[in-house]
Amino acid sequence: MSLNEPRMNASAPPAPRLSPLPAEAASLSSRMRWSRHAGQALAIACVIGLALFGAGFVRFADALPRPRSSPVSADAVVVLTGGESRVSKALDLIASGQGRRLLISGVNDHTSAAAIAEVTDQNEALFRCCIDIDRRARNTAGNASEIARWVNAHGYRSVIVVTGAYHMPRALNELRNKLPGVRLYPDPVLVPGLDLDSWWADERTIRLIMFEYAKYLVSEVRTRLSLSTEIASSL
Repeated sequence: MSLNEPRMNASAPPAPRLSPLPAEAASLSSRMRWSRHAGQALAIACVIGLALFGAGFVRFADALPRPRSSPVSADAVVVLTGGESRVSKALDLIASGQGRRLLISGVNDHTSAAAIAEVTDQNEALFRCCIDIDRRARNTAGNASEIARWVNAHGYRSVIVVTGAYHMPRALNELRNKLPGVRLYPDPVLVPGLDLDSWWADERTIRLIMFEYAKYLVSEVRTRLSLSTEIASSL
């Protein structure tokens, strides 16, 4: 070793760690503040969203339609399947002359007209004369599409709509989107065991209506977007 070279001290302490630069510290603090504010904003948005959903749900449940107190006549009657009582109600309307023709929409591929007549205690002659069956629809949007095709093919301008009371708002929303110039008269059917006048007192009824309300909101958004797209494309 040269005499001019400094002697290395083997026990010298390690070099101290450098503190963050002021700019880096400010950036880190800013990111932490932003994350905290974003979390608070998200929590507030969730609370507001839940409050709006709850208020809308209560309004939806209270406004569910009840069966008609007085009869109404129209060009035709349509029923969206989903319960034996719905079809029976629609058949009674045709038998009493409140509509000229009936479409039963959403019938299972393996269910015949004779089987429907037997279950609903109706004469098969009524089916041969005045009833059509749609087997293509698989959901409410599909029901609306098939009903619109049938209504337009016959040139009907007024239709009585039969379905469950809890299902009626969504069914009407889909039908109005497909049949803007046709008068729709809702004739809801009450589901046995569901008390719409005291819906808040039964857990099963609350679950059913809440699930239907969520599907109704999806239907509203989809039909509004569809309408906006149609308007934009026509400009």
